[in-house]
Amino acid sequence: MTTRQLMALLVWATIVAAAGCQSTPAPPEPSPPPASTDSISDAQALFAQANQSSGPRAATLYVKASAALLAEGLLQEANHALDQADFSALETEGRAGYWFTRARLNETSGDNAGAREALQQAQALASRTIDNYAMGQMAARLCLALLSTDLDRYACAVEELARLAPTPAQLSPTNEQIWQLMDSSPPNQVGTHVANATGRAQGWWQLKADLQAGFSIAEQRIRLAHWQALWPTHPANDYLPRAVQNMASDNNRPRHVALLLPLSGPLARAGRAVRDGFVSAQLHAGERVSATLEALEGSRADPTPPFTVSVYDTTLTPIPALLERALTNGVDAIVGPLAKSRVEQLNELNPDIAVLTLNYLDAHATPSNNLRQLGLAIEDEADTIVGQLLLDNVQRVLVFNSYKEWSRRATDRLAEGWPYPLMVQSFADVKSITESVGTAMDVEASQRRRDVTGRALGLELEFLPRARRDVEAIVALLDPVEANALAPALRFHFAESLPVYASSQSVGGTKSGEMRALRGFRVLQLPWLLSNDALYGEMNSAFSLEGNSFSSLYALGVDAFRLTDRWGLLHGQNPRALMGGTGSLALDAHGRFHRRLAWGLVINTGLEPMPKER
Repeated sequence: MTTRQLMALLVWATIVAAAGCQSTPAPPEPSPPPASTDSISDAQALFAQANQSSGPRAATLYVKASAALLAEGLLQEANHALDQADFSALETEGRAGYWFTRARLNETSGDNAGAREALQQAQALASRTIDNYAMGQMAARLCLALLSTDLDRYACAVEELARLAPTPAQLSPTNEQIWQLMDSSPPNQVGTHVANATGRAQGWWQLKADLQAGFSIAEQRIRLAHWQALWPTHPANDYLPRAVQNMASDNNRPRHVALLLPLSGPLARAGRAVRDGFVSAQLHAGERVSATLEALEGSRADPTPPFTVSVYDTTLTPIPALLERALTNGVDAIVGPLAKSRVEQLNELNPDIAVLTLNYLDAHATPSNNLRQLGLAIEDEADTIVGQLLLDNVQRVLVFNSYKEWSRRATDRLAEGWPYPLMVQSFADVKSITESVGTAMDVEASQRRRDVTGRALGLELEFLPRARRDVEAIVALLDPVEANALAPALRFHFAESLPVYASSQSVGGTKSGEMRALRGFRVLQLPWLLSNDALYGEMNSAFSLEGNSFSSLYALGVDAFRLTDRWGLLHGQNPRALMGGTGSLALDAHGRFHRRLAWGLVINTGLEPMPKER
């Protein structure tokens, strides 16, 4: 019995004793309820009743007291109460309650494996008194906590929630929860989920796959209507997740878009690449709508651009004059500028219309209310590398970088996000790479130990030096020439067995078939370069993108179109990630899009998508 219980009983005894000493007997008072006073909670009262009972009643009360104590946040007391319950005295319903309470206690204390075992015991008893909705919610949480791969974790969690039968009040939060889980799942695994799932879970994954396949909002709406016709009784039709509702009803897209790009001067090639990517995406979107209508509904519509596009050269005209001209021409959205200085100038003007810049403001700058920022920041690659290393349970990392500005920035960002000690080896030119690798891998120290031992013994020792063993992985923030020099240097210094995680610059401008030296490297890459993307195929034929150092800027133009097409979904809310050509795009609270790039593996002489099970 707790101190609070004892105090409550003592107070009650004092009151009774004082009443007995009165000279004039008071009228008889009703007996106080044994389970509640002002000084004792209902949970503690249940525990007191259990202490005063025996057999099945006591066991049942202990289980109820444990659940009530847990609800009050008294974990230790709740565990103690459940430990007092005589399991053998419980009926089937009581045993189900016991196991579910034990599962909740284990989960609360961090013992997820114990929670799963107890939950399985509760589910096996098929209790009518235990809340199946609560058990399903717990099962979904345990999927996320216990399973090791993203594929298994999200498949299991969605399956558990999809099999629930929520009440009308529970339907909307449950459907939102399922959609959030699918949004968190890696986009490249959605097709696998569709193939593996069954029943309502398969319907959910099919909806996600259909919308993900939609290149534009117009195509997504066609695909949504088709899905609803195929799954008329699916719970998602009773309540569509808010993100899907917003997509289906968004009428806030711009009507006239201005592209502010450098079309002359030193940045002309970059500006033209972005322009061609944007316009190609617009044409492709119209063709996709027509083809989708024909494939799904047997009808066909003429490709209609979602908005008019006007292109302005930022090299020839100052930004204030361009903004004034665009507004005069009826523009209601701007994409660009591309140069950082021009982005800063436009932001200072605080335009009243929607703006999607193609570069980033400095971190200390305050973006205007209508401004969103998209770009090809190297920091996004560093963040992706950190995430993958942690996912692969790597802690001891050796970074090879150069003194190039982008490489130093990537290293700084990597160090900022890395929770463990980081070893960094820099070199100024390709000629010093072999020596730098030897120094970093501590091979020279191994050779010196060989020499000292040989002199002490007076012998000429047969000896192979060994690289240090406290490194689990290598990160290469290098350009193609440097990366091609790193690979043989690692082999020479006995480090070829270490996994190498490389930024996209290591293969920039390199064609398939020219990567033999990097065999086994894990390389970040733009998703559309690793997938069988139809638009990439069309643009590669038109603009020779393979091995083109400007291919990322073409992809930037494509993503700029797709985000502009969804502008109404980006303004004033937290949108879901978009699987773009430059990466999986997510918007932060400061209006900056961050990219999560895809991983490729150099096999033989080319880069192939990394297996999904990683």
